[in-house]
Amino acid sequence: MDYSSEVYEEFRNSIRDQRSQGCEWKDIHDSYGTPDELAIELKLLRRRGKFDGEFSMQDWHELVDYMESIDKKSAITKLTSHSGNAAKVPTRSGSQWVNYRKRLLKNGFSETSVDEIQRSVHAILQQLDSKTYIENDEDHNGRAVKGLVVGNVQSGKTANMAGLISMAADLGFNYFIIFSGIIDNLRKQTEDRMYDDLKIPGTNLSWNRIANPSSAERAPEHKWAKIDLSEGSKQRYFTVCLKNTVRMKQLKQWLYKSKSARAGLKVLIIDDEADQGSINTKVISNDENDENDRTQINQHMLDIVNGFQDKKLRAVNYISYTATPFANILNEVGDESLYPRDFIVQLTPSDDYIGPKQIFGLEQPETNSAVDIVLSIPDNDVLDIKDIQKGEIDEIPNSLKDALDWYFVASCALRFLNFKKPTSMLIHTSQKKVDHENIRKSVEKYLLQRAQDKYEYVKHLEEIYRRERLDFKRQSFLDGMPQYSNPNIVPDYPKWADVREEVQRVLDDKDNYVSTIKIDDNGELQYHHGFHMVVDNSNPQVRKDEQLRLIYPDKGKAEFTPMFIVIGGNTLSRGLTLSGLITSYFTRATSQADTLMQMGRWFGYRQKYEIFPRVWLTDIIKERFDFMSQMVDDLREEITEMSERGTFAPEDYRPKVNYSPSLQFLRVTANNKMQSAEEAEVDFTGFNKQTVLFKNDADTLSANIRLTSQFLNGLETFSGTNIEQGYLNWTDVPFEKICNYLEAFHFAEEDTAFNNISGLLKWYKDIMESDPDSFTDWNIVFSTTSNIPIANRDSAWNIKGYAPRAITRTAKMKSSEGLANIGALRAPTDLYADLNLSTSELNAQLRESERLAQQHVMRRIRYEYNYGKTPLLVIYRIDKDSKVKENSKRQNLEFSEDIIGMNLLIPSQLNPDSNGKEHVRKIRIKRPENLEDLDQDE
Repeated sequence: MDYSSEVYEEFRNSIRDQRSQGCEWKDIHDSYGTPDELAIELKLLRRRGKFDGEFSMQDWHELVDYMESIDKKSAITKLTSHSGNAAKVPTRSGSQWVNYRKRLLKNGFSETSVDEIQRSVHAILQQLDSKTYIENDEDHNGRAVKGLVVGNVQSGKTANMAGLISMAADLGFNYFIIFSGIIDNLRKQTEDRMYDDLKIPGTNLSWNRIANPSSAERAPEHKWAKIDLSEGSKQRYFTVCLKNTVRMKQLKQWLYKSKSARAGLKVLIIDDEADQGSINTKVISNDENDENDRTQINQHMLDIVNGFQDKKLRAVNYISYTATPFANILNEVGDESLYPRDFIVQLTPSDDYIGPKQIFGLEQPETNSAVDIVLSIPDNDVLDIKDIQKGEIDEIPNSLKDALDWYFVASCALRFLNFKKPTSMLIHTSQKKVDHENIRKSVEKYLLQRAQDKYEYVKHLEEIYRRERLDFKRQSFLDGMPQYSNPNIVPDYPKWADVREEVQRVLDDKDNYVSTIKIDDNGELQYHHGFHMVVDNSNPQVRKDEQLRLIYPDKGKAEFTPMFIVIGGNTLSRGLTLSGLITSYFTRATSQADTLMQMGRWFGYRQKYEIFPRVWLTDIIKERFDFMSQMVDDLREEITEMSERGTFAPEDYRPKVNYSPSLQFLRVTANNKMQSAEEAEVDFTGFNKQTVLFKNDADTLSANIRLTSQFLNGLETFSGTNIEQGYLNWTDVPFEKICNYLEAFHFAEEDTAFNNISGLLKWYKDIMESDPDSFTDWNIVFSTTSNIPIANRDSAWNIKGYAPRAITRTAKMKSSEGLANIGALRAPTDLYADLNLSTSELNAQLRESERLAQQHVMRRIRYEYNYGKTPLLVIYRIDKDSKVKENSKRQNLEFSEDIIGMNLLIPSQLNPDSNGKEHVRKIRIKRPENLEDLDQDE
């Protein structure tokens, strides 16, 4: 029985209501004591037209079990030191939240996604305080609540914010301030969207927006006498404020002006993209009287949150939202800062979210790209782009031609499929306005030239279409996203003949083939079937009869799928939502991880056009996204782990972002946003890396094989356990032997995780000298195939009397310099091999929704088996002739000699008895000079 069907909506609502009132699952399970009680409920539902069918006690029990399983799967991850207030989820028919929930469902959100929003919003709401200040009350001294909500790039964060405002409004909060970026057109976009989300017919609240409030303004909505803050009032107010010194100063002065207003204001502040603008980027002085150690925006924000001129508001709750929280975590701490001392809540994206992990995969736990849509921009093409931006040439490179052509045919395919939303192509190559204009001219020239020979162009487009249709099939998407909520809506590629008709229509309309967005005599924007060229930056938006920046048709107004080629820089980096983003062409490098991640506008939800998006990146940018995907996942894993350990307030345990040799080419965030971090200090606890880059050099490969054979055969603590599972084990190996082996081993220079192995070894020596009990002796595992044979004189290798076979690992990517990237080396079970557990015994250790590949699961199980302090070295021999399987995008390895690979695991100190102590030591890290940092104003 499909208990997710809308047929059972009333029963699911009943369960939700009971859960929101604090009922346990067992009590809900037994809420109908007898079949007769259930029969009475069914009779009432049928009379009201809410249910028409059979429903037994067994059905009820199965439905409750179904809802409980979903609830456990979507457990909220949060760090906080207290259980929170007793706020319940509103259930009244006229409540803001109930009606907003209905709107989300009506707008296409799955019930599972809406339930997830409800759970996360409720968890945040329970951390808030509606009375942070009562005069002469030490328990309510005006200390604002400060929290952080960690989302994902383009993952529906706005829906969560609107949900939080809705639920808080039901519970009496009366004024909401949303700080939204540093670009005014994005602020206006947020304000309009928020107003549409909140002003819902049928609610018992009345919404009022107060734009750019100022004490100097005479507008009625700015006068406190006109604003109803009385207890029981149904009026609610909100302001979307730019992170701008003038606007924030005006807001601050207006907000604290009226004594009677201050006594009634219950304020919820939402700082959207909180790592941008709000963070203090000045060096903090030790002199308490130094008033120049803060940026103006940061000081205004602190005044609004902490109080201004010794004045306090009745309630202030400051919630920062961001998908890249590195700056928020690494910035200054203290009661007067914006550090989220009270709580951190981590949002879980739905199964439909296509994010960094889905597109770029992970090294650990080993996760291949689920949505393999990244194409390469060659280095020569990048040079051509730079020459175009300088005005030296005007012919675009082949990779940009391919990207444009794919965008054209994909949009036409969607038109045939009756896709009504606008589609977009993003071209992001520079932050400079003059560069944008030169790129626009060259793109327009290419499109016009191709249209001069329609026959040849259509023939070429057919080749592009057939190639991409083969490279990424509908089934490829479904295989990579097995939990996708509604696979039936995922389209398949139409036949070329149907796409060609749409292509021909565009090419035949010469007057509307390529243009800006035109404005008619009545000031209305005009859209056509051709390409709309948009340059979105800080230049003037309107020029006589044309709109230069991006404005899509009003929802529901377009009778076809309009196409937009959007060229820009910083305005496209954050906040701006690109509708129907099909093609992304991205060459702009930056040395800051959080900035680069926010530039990935191709992350998000792609319902009803899932198979069409493609992303063109340079190899170096892809490498950085690969690394950042891992870094973000590591941080989320750590927050999850600490959440599972119980009550840890962020001010007591600060989530850390490890700085390691892996980070040589990329800063976590800007240096001036890391006042509470020192780049020279490195903590390798929790280090868990595998070698995936190998150079095809016969002498080096042979030397590593000889070295490894001598090393393993020279160890005395060999145990013959796990032979059937394919493991040779050594226990209690002194670090000195490990150190000698690793120092003599040849790692690929390009392997950033291992090319500074001497730094890790020095760090380990220093730790053991200062605290010999930090770690035990090492365990070593040689991982091979199952049922390892006994060696004889014909064996190619003899390790302690056994002849371990080489394993197969093919190349994910190969370079002309003989470098191969295998993507992943280890299997999830390899990190448990020294525990001597069978597969069934190992799986029995898993809790609900856990997987062996999860890092916090691995750490927990190793700790429970008394290996929480035991470092582990796993060694592999890879077959030089490893061959790919049929229909694989990978490549044969084709090396001259077998490869020795390894995985190095240093235990984390985050065990159940940990007090948060971190093993930090200063070591010398080699870093490239003149790191490029392009996060500048346009």
